[in-house]
This record gives sequence, structure tokens and C-alpha cells, in this order.
Amino acid sequence: VVVGDRQPYLCALITLDEEGLPDLVSRLGIENGGLASVAKNPKVREYLEAGIERECNANVARYQTIKKFELLPVAFSVDGGELTPTMKIKRNVVNEKYKDVIDGLYGE
Repeated sequence: VVVGDRQPYLCALITLDEEGLPDLVSRLGIENGGLASVAKNPKVREYLEAGIERECNANVARYQTIKKFELLPVAFSVDGGELTPTMKIKRNVVNEKYKDVIDGLYGE
């Protein structure tokens, strides 16, 4: 989820796909200790940072680039309240639930 309304730059909250986790850990050569463990691994952060630069930031104007991101140790879900039953993100819920994380990205 990209955030940044009324902020000086854009940030992103990133979650890992549980189904894609085995492929990711195999590709990076790390142990699969579950979402929370993998999310804390520095290799995963480096991999995602390179992907953001290559796939996102390289294709948009400078003001549209993601400057910082946080890798969350959980996946968004309907049960967690972040997704609707049709799997759409509830931005207001995400913004409220992860307010401290978002504020930290902006140094507030």
C-alpha cells in the first residue's frame, strides 16, 4: 500500500505473499521461519528495495517514487480488517492500524 497524502514523499507498506514465501526463501537462500521471521531478514529487505527501484521507481516521475518502505510481519487479511471480502484494500483501516509505522517512515 502506497501512502503519502499530504506528505513530502511517498512511502509503502509491504506485505509478503504466504503462497509465494517458499519460492522467495529458495531464491534468496534463506530459512523459511514464517512471515514474521522472513520479513525481518535483511536479504529480503535488500531484494525488495532493488525490486522497488527496478520495477516501480524507474518507470515513474521523481515525485511519484517510493522513498521509504516498511515490510510488515503479517499479511493483510479479511479477518485482520485490512481487506474487504472481495480482497480490496481498506485504505482507511490500514492507515489507522499502521499509523505508528507510517509516522515512523516520515520521522514523526
